[in-house]
Amino acid sequence: MTTLTTDTMTILNVIVEVIDAPIAGITGAMATAKLRSNITSRLAMKRNQLRASEKNKTVKVAPSGGDFTSLATAMAGTGAGVRFAIDGTYSQAGSSSPFFFPTLDDLEFAGVGQRKPVFAFTQAQNATLANITSNSTCDSHYNAVFRNLWMTAENARYVIHADASNSFFRKKTVFEECYLEHKGNESARAYVVANGGTSSDVWSNCYAVGAGIPDGGAMVVRNSVLLGYNADALHCHNWGPCEQPVTLDVEGCILDARPLSAGSSKYSFYWGNLGSLQNDVVRVVGNTLGGPVALGSSPWLLTDPAQVPANKMLASVTGYSNTPAPYVLEDDGSRALRITSATTGTSSSVVVSGTGADALFGGSIDVAGAVGLAGASYGYLDCGDHLVGQNADQAVTQIGKRLGNCSSVNKTLTVLIDGSTTKTVTFNQDYTSVSNTTILASINTALGSSATADLFNVNELFRPRFTDEERRVYNAGATTIKRKMAVAWATNGQPQSRIMTAADPLRLFAGIAYEDIRPGTWGRVKSAGMVRVAMDLLRSDSGAFVHGDAFGVGATDGQWVKSPGVPLLFAVNNADVRFGTFDNDTAWTSFTPTILSQTGTLTTAAGTGRWRRVGRQIHLQVSVTITTNGTGAGSVRIMNLPAVSAAAPYVLIGRESALNGKALLGSINSSSSFMSITNYDNSYPGADGAALNITGCYEAAA
Repeated sequence: MTTLTTDTMTILNVIVEVIDAPIAGITGAMATAKLRSNITSRLAMKRNQLRASEKNKTVKVAPSGGDFTSLATAMAGTGAGVRFAIDGTYSQAGSSSPFFFPTLDDLEFAGVGQRKPVFAFTQAQNATLANITSNSTCDSHYNAVFRNLWMTAENARYVIHADASNSFFRKKTVFEECYLEHKGNESARAYVVANGGTSSDVWSNCYAVGAGIPDGGAMVVRNSVLLGYNADALHCHNWGPCEQPVTLDVEGCILDARPLSAGSSKYSFYWGNLGSLQNDVVRVVGNTLGGPVALGSSPWLLTDPAQVPANKMLASVTGYSNTPAPYVLEDDGSRALRITSATTGTSSSVVVSGTGADALFGGSIDVAGAVGLAGASYGYLDCGDHLVGQNADQAVTQIGKRLGNCSSVNKTLTVLIDGSTTKTVTFNQDYTSVSNTTILASINTALGSSATADLFNVNELFRPRFTDEERRVYNAGATTIKRKMAVAWATNGQPQSRIMTAADPLRLFAGIAYEDIRPGTWGRVKSAGMVRVAMDLLRSDSGAFVHGDAFGVGATDGQWVKSPGVPLLFAVNNADVRFGTFDNDTAWTSFTPTILSQTGTLTTAAGTGRWRRVGRQIHLQVSVTITTNGTGAGSVRIMNLPAVSAAAPYVLIGRESALNGKALLGSINSSSSFMSITNYDNSYPGADGAALNITGCYEAAA
């Protein structure tokens, strides 16, 4: 029998924890990680107690005149709860790893003086691919504050890597007044290619900060500059499952992905919900965003089919006072089974029940029909054809996997459509390896013409709530305003709204519907900022666009087209558009003038025209060439102005540039659709070979 000493008993007091009851959902490796975290926390607590005399101590680090000349030496010689005051003249450069790795709780690293101390981590171009992938300037797993520091990384993973794979719970990391720049891995990439490798072999996610925030943990990034290299500036995710939500606050920062191509999916900020099953809190306030804001959910860590929901956008993401940036969903293939009625209107509805509904829906979200909107029902469970698990290698979500072998015990899906038609789908085979496409086809065969089954991207319904870029409106119209449609203010004005038409003037534009808004109900409308066209516009046309193109409502009410009659949104690249009534870079729109003379007939005349609308102002340029005047007299008329003029006279000016150089006047009468061109003295300007050029602006009637 072994006799336990007092010292041994002390250690046991530190590392042994009695858990009254198992925590739901935590088994195996996750349980081991939980125990390891508890052991680590208790050991740290004991170590901190032994060093209590050093708590709240300030240690000065400087090339000379400080307590230490090296931060590594300073950390090795002190305990938890210490503030390291690092002189602004201090610099640390090198390629060794770990380069900067705090291993105690409650440490503060603060640059002092007029300059920020520099931590420059650069690995050689011939560093191993494993080292480039693994090593960062700073690894942070504990409670820590980083203030007024300058950190860079090159040929490395990240500048800051704050991720302990959920082993250290409830830890908080703070960055204030820091400059964090990833300088890229281009020299390593060139070296690999020159030595027979491929560019893609080298780590490409060159984030300034890459963080996996642990259970109950928090991160604050405030008044800092984060620069990715053709990669996300700030890339964060949670872990799962968790007992407590995590929080992320990003305030007053410059977040720039520095993409190498316009319109790319390199994000200023990315949040990944990987399976915490908590309502995590993300706040983004007062930042300069150099790229889209994105959310995603890959890889979803949980492999229990009951813990794989179709809606994985569980975080609350809010903000205000940020520079405009589009929102992008990183689609991981999550899908809910949805059944939609073939009818629209208030009597349109779908209700599902039965053992098949239990297996495939796991609870349903019912969508009420309305004028212009079909009733539907979709499930809580993910039925998408994709893989989950930490290595994204587990197939548990597919319809066939959820149904399983029904050859002995059948499952039935009962569908009540519009309150009167019942359809029953019987599952009586082994569906384990049957494709989603095949099973959907059999469901639709059973539904007939009454309804349609499909797979629905529930994640796509989510939009961050940036309060200064959206508003709530009331649908005063007679039909549903569908998601992504253009919304106009109704006759009575705000907050009443309706679907926008091509005839509506710019001043009535309220924004883009963020959700279906039924008649007589309220809903969210995006009213400022930027959007990604593929995400947020319901287009009735298709095709590419470029910087400077405009979007507005086309022939189909509420639906968007490029080059509309009334521009509402302006392209900033080949993927995104922004709100605004004025854009200095927007191209003018070309048109072909219809040319007549006031009296008589012009034998041969042609012309070109360009115009641009800013609010109600129409900026106009017209050039007319008269090859043969014929019997034309009185004035030369442009019969198809871009918009009817307001109730006032307007005069544009110009010059004849081929024959006599005379000054020209372009007169537009009150509420007119044409312009009359004369010489400055009101004489007729036309003649064989004449070239008339007119430029100016007038007010449109609407």
